[in-house]
Amino acid sequence: RYSTDAQKMTMILNDDSIDFGWELWGEVRPAILTPSMQRAIHTAGIDKTSMILGSPMTGRTTCVEALAMLSGRYLFYVPAFPDFSDMVISRIMTGTVMMGAWALFTDIDKLPYSAISHLYDQVYTYTDALSAGLSRITIEGKPVELNSSSRIFFTATSVPTDLLPQFRAKIKPSALSAPERKKILEIKLVENGFKNSKNVAVKLDSIIPTIVLSFKNELFATSSF
Repeated sequence: RYSTDAQKMTMILNDDSIDFGWELWGEVRPAILTPSMQRAIHTAGIDKTSMILGSPMTGRTTCVEALAMLSGRYLFYVPAFPDFSDMVISRIMTGTVMMGAWALFTDIDKLPYSAISHLYDQVYTYTDALSAGLSRITIEGKPVELNSSSRIFFTATSVPTDLLPQFRAKIKPSALSAPERKKILEIKLVENGFKNSKNVAVKLDSIIPTIVLSFKNELFATSSF
């Protein structure tokens, strides 16, 4: 929605709104948004910090990508490296909050305890500064300009027992269930012009797990030589 008075565009999510950032993604991978993904996107859209829980390949990253694309925001991916240092975390947080960008820390439950603890400290400072309406925060003893358009996202497994209890309490989680494969197949078949999509989707749904398992076994067999 474009406001002629404020001269800005906003994206409406039910009763909430997000300012459009004018970051054009161009061509992106098409995503079929299931009801579970739509709920996760809505939850992530109304909070400055949010965590999407779910098993791998359920669309956790896709949810944040879709939200960033629709909001016109630059999204910075931060994978979970085993040697994630405090300096790297501080620099990522500094760049994110200064530029008003969005950062996605993926699979944070795989990070070492020291990295999770330092990340929590940075997020705690960030969220408290936003709540207080401050224009600056302190990161590693240095003042940093705080752009209120910035957002921090996280993904983790369904039961992130490796996270600090206060981390789980500070960040609002949203559970993402596995998508219904048969329904997605049916949608893709209809998209490509198949007339008998329901019956074909049932047949493909029964054989795809076998194909995936066969390729996986072949891959492990090849890599063992």
